[in-house]
This record gives sequence, structure tokens and C-alpha cells, in this order.
Amino acid sequence: MNYHITLQKLYEATKIPLQLFDNHVPIQSYGSGEFDPNPAISMIDSAVDTIHSVCYTVSPENLFCGMIRIDNSSQYVFVGPAMAFECTRNQAEIILESLQQPVNRTDEFLHWFRTIPNCDLQRFRSILGCLDYFLNGAEREPVHIAYQVNPSPMLSIDTNPTFIDHVSDLLEKQMLSYIEYGNTNALETVLNDMQTKSGGEVPLIAPDVMRSYKNIFIVSTTLASRAAVKGGLDFDTANALGSMYLTQIEKINNFSEIFIFLKQMFLDFTKRTARSRSYLSDSLLVNKISKEVQAHLYEKITPASIADRLKMNGSYLSTHFKQETGKTLTEFINEVKIKEGIRLLETTQMPLIQISAQLGFSSQNYFHTVFKKITGMTPVEYRNKA
Repeated sequence: MNYHITLQKLYEATKIPLQLFDNHVPIQSYGSGEFDPNPAISMIDSAVDTIHSVCYTVSPENLFCGMIRIDNSSQYVFVGPAMAFECTRNQAEIILESLQQPVNRTDEFLHWFRTIPNCDLQRFRSILGCLDYFLNGAEREPVHIAYQVNPSPMLSIDTNPTFIDHVSDLLEKQMLSYIEYGNTNALETVLNDMQTKSGGEVPLIAPDVMRSYKNIFIVSTTLASRAAVKGGLDFDTANALGSMYLTQIEKINNFSEIFIFLKQMFLDFTKRTARSRSYLSDSLLVNKISKEVQAHLYEKITPASIADRLKMNGSYLSTHFKQETGKTLTEFINEVKIKEGIRLLETTQMPLIQISAQLGFSSQNYFHTVFKKITGMTPVEYRNKA
């Protein structure tokens, strides 16, 4: 069957690039041929080897890319990239670096990318759903998959790697235990003590010192990710977080900054694990709901959407949750989202409008209202204080 008319019409309606493939061989491009290579290919290519029929991923630069398989064939369509806000020059340079393209192509990339309309994640998911319906006649929910650097460094690491050479086995286990149980204060004390005692000396495990530092960081990130998952952090969240740190470490070329970044990575995993554990309950249903909220943190979540995913009656779900926790499901969702908003305010310079959109709030004003209700201060006041 020739899908050219369907794909051409959808591209004309959305202006979001599309590429049709057959067994990894490109057949036709719609809007993506204006810049080569298209970042969507490297971002979502790993999805081809999964079982998902419709899926998408989001990069650390908030780039959206998706894939739709054409049923009963070896063909599939890559959709994207798209972004909720205008791509900045700094973001463009990071994207080009991930594509191993020279920075002097930044203007060319921006010129192409600015022809793609801004598209928030909710609309992007709707576009994937529409295309799946047009191509396959199916109504399937797009599945979020963790963003991966391709090839992913996490997959090539030894299954039982050695931690930093001058850290004893006992201390290593102790640190990983702190991550698993979300003990942030104890871990921070150990890290500060390590920094004081090490005097900046790192054992060489590669031909050059900088590579040694980065290799240690990669191994440490893998161990931290495993400990966090063991402690209750959602696997996709841990995987995406690890991939983000592995991408960023390659951009650092200062010895002292690497240790600071290592400390930040450990504490980030530990805080997220602590947050996940704080929502654990004796109730299996409450834990299922908590995992659903954590897994879809960067989407618009409602009690109805959770009930739909769990294939349960919405009224029963909300009533049972209120009886178990003493709070409504909406209050719980907002509480989890605001805690993530606090983390973004503390660790990034992301604009408030971007944070509110990324967390699935309907508007910046609503984000402001919910944030103040939960924390007692506005997002701006909190950022200034932090």
C-alpha cells in the first residue's frame, strides 16, 4: 500500500517532519530532508528494536520524536523532531554535538528548525495517535520510552563494575545503600568527606586523566541508577536520568567540575528515590497509582487517565485512594508535580513557562497557584530563595 498521500497531507497540516522507512532503509522524507542528519533518527532509532507499535521519547533539550509501525509490514514512520518552545542557539549546538556535526552548522540547523511550528507534548502525542489511526485504523496510546544516547554507554558497562578504585568495598556498599534508601544527608556527608580526603587524586583507569575521570563517572552513574531502581525509583525515570548525565559528562572538560557533577548525580538519584519511597504504601493499588504518576510526570495526568491506564473504575479508584492516604488523587498528582518543579527550579535556569508546560500544567498561572498553595510561596520567590 502507498502511504504517500496520508503522510504528505499530515505533513502539510502539521509541518512536523516525517520519514518513512522499510527495514532501516529510508523510502521517503517529508520536511526532514532540509537538514541532514535529522536528529529524530538518532533519538528514536532504538525504538525499532522494541515491541512498541506507537512510541515517543523526549531528549534533555526537550526535543520530541516518535515512531509508528505500519501493521503487517516491515515499514515504520519516524515523526519529528518537534519542540514546545523556540530552539535556542545553545540547544542547537548541543543537538549538533550529539549528532557529531560541526558547530558552524548552527545557523543552518536553526533556519530549518524554525520552519517547524512549536508543539507541546500533549499535541505531539495526539499527532502520533492520529497518524496511527490513519495508517493502521488503530486507537493506541503512544508509549513513552526513555531517551537513550545511541549507542548507550550504560549497555556496554560490565555487569559487575568496580567502583572508584580507592573507595573500599564497605564504603561503596554503604553509599549505594544510601541511594537505595533515599538517605540524602548521610550520602552528602560521605561525599564531602571523600572530596576532602582525595585531594583531587583519581586513579588512572584510561590512558589520560580526563578520560579516567569520565569513565569513573559512567560506572558510578550505572551503579547509582541500579541502586535507585532497587529502592523503588521507576525504571524508565532512572534510565532517562542516567542517560542525561552520561550525555552531559562528555561536555565537561574541567577536573573539579567532574567531581561536583558526580556529587550532583548521586544526590539527584538519592532525592528521587527518597521521594518515590515516601509514596510507598501497604496498599498495592496506592503503589500502582504512585508509579503511574511518576512514570507520566511530564504529561497531563488526571484521575480519569490513571483509571484508564489501570483499567479500573475512576470513582472507585479516587474513593479508595482518599481512604488510604487522606488526600484526593488530584492533590497527590499536584504534590508530586510540584516536588519535581522544585527540583527544576533548584537545578536549572529553565523559564517558569517552560517548567509549567513540561510538567503538564494547563497554564503558567495555574502552576503558580498550585505551587503557592503547596509551598507557601510563588515559584519566583522559591527560586530566588534557593
